[in-house]
Amino acid sequence: MRQVVAIMIDNHPDARPESALSQAKIVYEAPVEGNFTRYMALFDSDQKVAQAGPVRSARLYFLDWVQEYGQPLYMHSGGSPEALQQIKQRKILDADEFTNGQYYWRNDAQVAPHNLYTSSNLWQALLTKFGITKTWDPNNSWKFAQVVGQPFRSTITKEVSLPYAADYIVTWKFDSKKLDYVRYLNGEQQFDSNGKEIRAFNVLIQFVITKVLDDEGRLQLTTIGKGDARILKKGQMLVGTWNKKELAGRTRFYTKDGKEALLLPGKTWVEVVPAVLMPQITQ
Repeated sequence: MRQVVAIMIDNHPDARPESALSQAKIVYEAPVEGNFTRYMALFDSDQKVAQAGPVRSARLYFLDWVQEYGQPLYMHSGGSPEALQQIKQRKILDADEFTNGQYYWRNDAQVAPHNLYTSSNLWQALLTKFGITKTWDPNNSWKFAQVVGQPFRSTITKEVSLPYAADYIVTWKFDSKKLDYVRYLNGEQQFDSNGKEIRAFNVLIQFVITKVLDDEGRLQLTTIGKGDARILKKGQMLVGTWNKKELAGRTRFYTKDGKEALLLPGKTWVEVVPAVLMPQITQ
């Protein structure tokens, strides 16, 4: 059993470079209002992380993913009205900065609100306060191979670009030596605040239906059901699907033959992309 810590991390230009994205075990990236995306970074509670953030607010659809990991500590700073209501209703282990401010700090050298951070020392102290230990069974995870192995012998997909917005294009480039993917943003390699590269062995592209909910531009994303997917691993982009049968179920990814995708051991990113952008995905 393990304890997962989920942290909402800002992706506004004033928040870059972010902290701890390179250390996260799994990262979800999904669109939010204002033509930005937001990250939800997942850590093992026992990891040593000196600084993670900037921490930002919750959105409803991220809750659907966070509940796939038992009862994670969910670290955020406020949120949309719907998200805050559902955090209470679903009894998610809430670590909102508004009620647990002593477990965060602000860097006055940066522009607020893009300057809120936490650390593993602080989240471990908060878990001790809540009396939580191990709440997630890794046996309920995705399927992983035992080793990375060799790259596919077929045609290599060298890079894949995701055009979230005209001025926000994410590209993952395959490194044939390390057999993983390097992340680029608008053509520039993306680094953590400590200068570490952001890499992943698996990139899962999940296409979802989106809908604008209000004048603030807040979004609704279809997270329960099924849809198209692309699976990047070992230099190949596999055509597939995703399926999440119920709120308490796990989002699972399948290859076109209907078998659950066998992922590589190591860091994984889930890129949640509006389905209308699927024809624009380039490689």
